[in-house]
Amino acid sequence: MTARTLALVLVAALGGVAAARAQVPQPTPQPVPSFPPMPSPAPVVTASPSPAPTGTMPPAETTYRYVWTPTANATPLADTGAPHIREVDLSDRVLVTPGEIRVRVLTNPAVQSVTAAALGRNLEIPRVTPGVFALDGEVPKAPWFAIGHNYDVNITAAVPDGRTSTVTLTLGLR
Repeated sequence: MTARTLALVLVAALGGVAAARAQVPQPTPQPVPSFPPMPSPAPVVTASPSPAPTGTMPPAETTYRYVWTPTANATPLADTGAPHIREVDLSDRVLVTPGEIRVRVLTNPAVQSVTAAALGRNLEIPRVTPGVFALDGEVPKAPWFAIGHNYDVNITAAVPDGRTSTVTLTLGLR
């Protein structure tokens, strides 16, 4: 399956069919949610590590409202060729349908591919530079019964010899 956004994986798995665009969307004002929002960390402003082809990386300065990093007591890998996910950055922990989504996954340079999987669907996150995988797109319109729920999304990094490392994030959809 060829797809462009993590949200498309969620929506397609629930029966929603829409096209996702891999371009930088224009910000649109969003209504205030009618249910209590999930707690999320304070916004983190970061800079892109290097220039990338148009349409594959978020703008140079992007606010990621949800940043996942390994716990402080995680032991470093002795094998530098093993896959390791160092950070996952998302535009927010609760995705808005329809709306924008930005994803960036930072790995060690040995990682050759990163995929996101939810509800039996997989999405390849494009490699920008060694150790940096990113996409920027739009969340398609989801069916009414999918909205207001949380979904587990597995982010998997793989090296050429088949070894993988997976991080599971719980994301909301509204």
